[in-house]
Amino acid sequence: MSSESVAVLGLGAMGRAFAVNVAAAGIAVTGFNRTARDELKGLEFTIVSPAASAVEGAGIVLSMLTDAAATTAVLLAGDTLDALAPGAVVVNMATIGVAEIGELARSLADARPDIVFVDAPVSGSKGPAEQGRVTILASSDADDESLRARLAPVFEAIGRRTVWFGPTGAGSAMKIVVNTWLVHVMQGIAETALLADKFGIDPRAIADTLSGGPLDTPYATAKLRKIDAGDYSTEMALSLGAKDARLAVEAGTGLSLPVSQLIASLWAEAAAEESLATQDVSAVYEALRGV
Repeated sequence: MSSESVAVLGLGAMGRAFAVNVAAAGIAVTGFNRTARDELKGLEFTIVSPAASAVEGAGIVLSMLTDAAATTAVLLAGDTLDALAPGAVVVNMATIGVAEIGELARSLADARPDIVFVDAPVSGSKGPAEQGRVTILASSDADDESLRARLAPVFEAIGRRTVWFGPTGAGSAMKIVVNTWLVHVMQGIAETALLADKFGIDPRAIADTLSGGPLDTPYATAKLRKIDAGDYSTEMALSLGAKDARLAVEAGTGLSLPVSQLIASLWAEAAAEESLATQDVSAVYEALRGV
């Protein structure tokens, strides 16, 4: 158990799961969310506002805000910077982009050189986050055994394993690579299901056919079953998938990534539909049906 208290900034599906699991590990947690939400009532940790009140006295600050703009607005706000405890560790766990992580790290170092910054996005969605089974993709210019030991109780409460990749930004680079694979797979699943529908083949039959074979993957099976049931309850919101697809294209500037560029455009258009934006990425199937 960590003797340091933890602040969690951003209590969406992922941040809320992180906070719940850290609190369940016996670590004192204070949370902050930019908006009041019914699902935040009755949780086993304290929720305060503004963010400065959450980080005050916390030895470890986890940031799981939506994007770079939200992360910068909260973490670099004057009152937040002033409230950070001396020598605190600030861990950004959201996917905000490789260049953006570098800018955030530099800005934080300029404002508070005593603060230790860790870039640690996660691989995993709502279900694995709630089960404490995400993979943490960590990197930091300050990486050493003492930092890893300091973060271990918190990271062990959040994820099934932590992989350290090197200096700040390396974790975000791996996350962009992993999520590029994810959006390509999801687009392929949706198009496969759409083609199958033309032949009167339902998505569950596709999953059953693939089961146990070399093309079988838990992710594809789960998404095909969601499409089959018309259940687009959110594991990863389509709007966030669209953001990550855009970040991949931006990170790959100068490379030939024609399929990634097309997917980013298609998903941005789909996420612009209010009825789809907050639904699971598998709802891209519905967007394709409407084309």
